[in-house]
Amino acid sequence: MSHLAVLKDAQRQNIDHVLIMEDDLTFTNSLIEAQEAVINKLQTLNWDFAYLGHGVNLSAAQESPFQEYSGWILLTHFLAIHHKTIPQLIDHLEAMLTRPSGHPEGGPMHVDGAYSLFRQQHPHITTLIANPNLGFQRPSPSNIVGYRWFDQLPVVSSVLGGARHVKTWYQRNLVS
Repeated sequence: MSHLAVLKDAQRQNIDHVLIMEDDLTFTNSLIEAQEAVINKLQTLNWDFAYLGHGVNLSAAQESPFQEYSGWILLTHFLAIHHKTIPQLIDHLEAMLTRPSGHPEGGPMHVDGAYSLFRQQHPHITTLIANPNLGFQRPSPSNIVGYRWFDQLPVVSSVLGGARHVKTWYQRNLVS
């Protein structure tokens, strides 16, 4: 619902591009070091969706930091959407909310699936994904799924917190 609200607000304000960054986003050093080049490259490419962070395993980076992609994408924590796509996307998301779960055209679901379904139903949509990934979801307890039992035990959650910090450092500094 928060993504839908942002998209509606962007449409009302006639904003050219929307950049969605969820609260558990961590930037990679690749983005920090090359942010101007990334922005410049996006300005030269034709795209509707640009996933700057995603959960797709890709081979080594090509010449461009972006490549076209048509498959399903999980992890919509760092995503840009072009204004020309926003009206259709809003209609799609609102229609999904009126349909029952499991409807062939898509019923209520997590936004990751809703975006992928929209892109699948509109094959003319150009989707780019960053390679290497420019941001990732910081490992943390989920406020969507709910806290698991081990996140509620003081000693265990403290140890997990330390492990999550190490994983974040690793992803930011060593994974690209």
